[in-house]
Amino acid sequence: MKQDRNFGRPATFRRFERKAWSAFRSLSLEVRIGVLSVATLGSVSFVKAAPAADAAPERIEAEEQEGEDLSELTVSATLAPLSQLEQVRLVSVLQREDVLHSGAQSVNDLLKLFSGVDVRQRGPYGVQTDISIDGGIQEQVTLLLNGVNVCNPQTGHLTFDLPVALEDIERIEVLEGAAGRVYGGGSFGGVINIITRTDSVSAVMLRGEGGQYGTAAGSARASVARQSFSGGYARSDGGTVNDDFWKTQAYHSGSWRWLRWQAGYSQKQYGANTFYSPKYPNQWEENMRLLASLAADIPLTANRSPLTLTPEVYWQRNYDHFQLIRGTSTGENEHRSNVLGAKARLWWQWKGGKTAVAAEMRHERYSKALIDTSRTVLHMTLEHNVTLGAWTLSAGVTGQGVIGATASSPSFYPGVDVAWRPASGWRLMLGYNRGYRLPTFTELFYQSPTHEGNKDLTMETSDNVSLSALYRTLLSERCDLRGSFSARTFYHRGHDLIDWVMWAPGDAFHSASFALDNVGVQADAAVSARRFKVQASYTFLHQIRHDDVAVWRSNYAMEYLRHKLVVTGDWTFWRCMGVNASVRYHDRVGDYTPYATLDLKLRWADPRYEVWVQGNNVTDTHYTDIGGVPQPGIWVTAGLKWHIL
Repeated sequence: MKQDRNFGRPATFRRFERKAWSAFRSLSLEVRIGVLSVATLGSVSFVKAAPAADAAPERIEAEEQEGEDLSELTVSATLAPLSQLEQVRLVSVLQREDVLHSGAQSVNDLLKLFSGVDVRQRGPYGVQTDISIDGGIQEQVTLLLNGVNVCNPQTGHLTFDLPVALEDIERIEVLEGAAGRVYGGGSFGGVINIITRTDSVSAVMLRGEGGQYGTAAGSARASVARQSFSGGYARSDGGTVNDDFWKTQAYHSGSWRWLRWQAGYSQKQYGANTFYSPKYPNQWEENMRLLASLAADIPLTANRSPLTLTPEVYWQRNYDHFQLIRGTSTGENEHRSNVLGAKARLWWQWKGGKTAVAAEMRHERYSKALIDTSRTVLHMTLEHNVTLGAWTLSAGVTGQGVIGATASSPSFYPGVDVAWRPASGWRLMLGYNRGYRLPTFTELFYQSPTHEGNKDLTMETSDNVSLSALYRTLLSERCDLRGSFSARTFYHRGHDLIDWVMWAPGDAFHSASFALDNVGVQADAAVSARRFKVQASYTFLHQIRHDDVAVWRSNYAMEYLRHKLVVTGDWTFWRCMGVNASVRYHDRVGDYTPYATLDLKLRWADPRYEVWVQGNNVTDTHYTDIGGVPQPGIWVTAGLKWHIL
């Protein structure tokens, strides 16, 4: 008799099946339970998910259907956690496996893989990058680090100065569209949540990398008893004139019982070639950030009517030093901002559904030269969720008040989302959410030879409507071939949206308000199996202005990305050897030329070590993302990663 080749090997139980003979498939096997139907916790939860084998970034459907891998956890679009079967909005997720296989040089590079995210890069290795969603600007996105708001109140230019390395990341989640009733006013255009990993076993990793333009980088990461520590340094002469940089970071995260915490430090100095004005090619900047947070998930009851309290406190300090002409005091300025916040969320389940309440107080202080100002922002939210058969309804309202700078009377912002599951594998979603955002301190008070703020700016608001459809299926069980398709259309009607504009040639940039609407369509398709993944995603945007004020040049809002196409592929073709490719096409409104870039990475990934060589922009395309700032051509690097433990 021929011996069963699987005898003695552990088998992973991935699908729930209702066949009468299903139990016999586990005979003579060690069985691991790899699929569980779990509740999707809110982004403030520090729960980790096993890396999925889906293409990245892929729309995650939370459908509990036969053959569906249920291990993925997605960022919640609601305050109360909903089961995967009840989710009311789409979330794009980039899993850990895809983070490590990609040719990304930084966290900012990873966000380029989302077609709905506009990444306007000024420098390499994530030195200075503006991130926006759905045709918005960099100020209109809420950035979360393990569910903690780390947005910089000074300016969105510096929000993505993060202390985490690529090896720290478990996954990245993107929720497109306004989410004010869950994450507050900064989530005007969407939410990006970066989840880091905390290993339960001891491990030590070393990484080194080098390449063109004097590029050198090194990092280390260690974990023990659910405590993780990482640190790194990188430097380069830069791929263009006055584009040199060095940066360093350190990060720690940990958890114990109900508690979880994190702390981080980042600092960088860089030549800022024409970064903020093409008149001055020899600019220079230095940024430093410290952050820390402490949170808990406290189950007050453990019966069928759970009551859970999630308190959280967080702090961050930011320092910015800028020189308009490098090495001189011309146009020199220094900025400091300090943020202290506290929030609490309470949710409970009863016969009528799940109800949640939340409150947050965020104190922001900003100082530069003769300016020292602060404001305190208060949020309160009430939300209810109910599931009836194939329908799920989530509705809520947020109230906000501001004390101090940009003080305002209380105002209220509603939101409602509906999901319908007409058949197995299908999900249709319709939602309306009203978004809002306070001006940053830079938009209010910044003064320089090239920019002039406006202290009379008021709060931005918008009405957001979105319609989404998702289909996901198991194409072949034998080779674990999976396919998915999603489509989304949205309309954002904006009021008092802020942009930096020039009224005439030779003028300085002024912060001013406009009535702008953004309309868009997005489509994603993906196919994955055990050894390959392919995904294509496309986003189209159109903008409508409702005022007739003549603008000679817009620096941000009116230079939106009309077309973005992303095609990614990953193939492990021989033993541990694999290749990753990413093609991106951009067509931006304004004085920009459409361009396409290709990134390639060839790797040998053994469990103990990994060796790779990669090329970014291997087509040597000459392009700009913003304001005439030239980007590097082909950039080749090679690296080694060694897992000591």
